[in-house]
Amino acid sequence: MKALSPCLQAFPRECTESFQEGHKRAFEFFGGVPTRISYDNLKIAVTKITGSRQRELTSEFLRLKSHYLFESHFCLVRRANEKGHVENLVGYCRRNFLVPIPKVNTLTELNEELERRCRVDLDRTLRGKSASKRELLREELAKMLDLPRQAFDARRVTGASANSLSLVQYDTNRYSVPVKYAHRQITIVASVDEVRLTFQGELIARHSRHWGREKHVFDRRPRGYEAPCCNLEKLLKNKPRTRSYYTVDFLQVLASLSIFKQVLALFYLPTV
Repeated sequence: MKALSPCLQAFPRECTESFQEGHKRAFEFFGGVPTRISYDNLKIAVTKITGSRQRELTSEFLRLKSHYLFESHFCLVRRANEKGHVENLVGYCRRNFLVPIPKVNTLTELNEELERRCRVDLDRTLRGKSASKRELLREELAKMLDLPRQAFDARRVTGASANSLSLVQYDTNRYSVPVKYAHRQITIVASVDEVRLTFQGELIARHSRHWGREKHVFDRRPRGYEAPCCNLEKLLKNKPRTRSYYTVDFLQVLASLSIFKQVLALFYLPTV
């Protein structure tokens, strides 16, 4: 882009969902879609390098391309000079948008502030240019693709089986589903903000996405949702009362309940 207009957003880490969401936000920021975008050979987009410029692409990157209809161009391996403008722009954004560190409380606030600073930067006129970035961007929009009428769903879909504690693991964390879905195969639809859990096409649970590791998540439940272990007898029925049964998962489920102290005696087994 001749305007060299940055769109800067922060994500907890690089993954398929943040890669897709970053494209979506950038296209909405610019008001259009470039006809061609250059990429490094990142694994999120490329499964195999088959030639100097030829690549086998991941299914999720193909889905992104087919929605926005842009062409992809990949840099040659170990040719850093092909992306010099990108590296320079990254350095400019770091120095001007992130120094000093913005004072925010959440990632959402940080991204709102970064977007505001990017929009202010559009009024800047670069040396050697006859117009501001905003005016140059307006000229380029005439050559860009229109945004699709239907919004892109930036998400990754996978499957996992709910365990005996009605917990489904995704990305090292465990998310709860109603107890009747224990041992069932669950479809996971994950975005940068939330994790939706479905069974045979029906939404059975929705959670805020947790970006930590080895965490248990029980919040945000749709209508009719039955919290795991809300009826403790369902979980304890026909289970052996032995110390080995009480796993970390089981104890963390109990710890999340308001009645934890009341049921503590149920699984405390004094030695005889």
